[in-house]
Amino acid sequence: ARYTADELAPHYGLTINEISFAIGSDMFTSVTAKIYEGGSYGNPGTLVYDRDVTADIVVGDYTVHTLNTPVALVEGNEYWVGYEVVATGDHPAGTDDGPMVADKGAWMYFNNAWALLPELAATLDYNWAISATTMGTDNVARQIGHNRAVKEVLPTTTTNAALESLVHEYTASSRLERPLDGFVIYANGEEIATVTSDVTEWS
Repeated sequence: ARYTADELAPHYGLTINEISFAIGSDMFTSVTAKIYEGGSYGNPGTLVYDRDVTADIVVGDYTVHTLNTPVALVEGNEYWVGYEVVATGDHPAGTDDGPMVADKGAWMYFNNAWALLPELAATLDYNWAISATTMGTDNVARQIGHNRAVKEVLPTTTTNAALESLVHEYTASSRLERPLDGFVIYANGEEIATVTSDVTEWS
């Protein structure tokens, strides 16, 4: 997933602390989380984060990886966030339902070159299910991602706030066949409530 200056403007000066991505099947031997810095169209730039996350993969759902070393976002640079998967069959990499975010959401290293999925096959009009979360000194987590609406996680002192402002909107691909049951609400790291998916406000 390619993130350019327009999306990263509110995040410059912060650090990427967490990335999440969906793996839809167990047909792989390894998965490595990767972040690139300073790229451009068709070129991700310099690899600045590279971590084997195979043992942490949650098949059929989002895997959330907390970076061992957060990546600082330098103003003016674009960043590519993703993973390398060594597949043994099927198509383990998860996607949303599309359409593809032009030039950004569907890059793949294929036959020794970077290409967008629709360039490989016109029917592949969707985005990889990948997002990143940034954090600043205010301890507010902010999500960037193509396959879901951008949401901000408010500080835990906030009350009477709509749930859609408290949690990341869940729009995982229907290909994963995982319906949303509800939300778990935390304050200061402790679970304080559980609500169903049809509840949009909580106080």
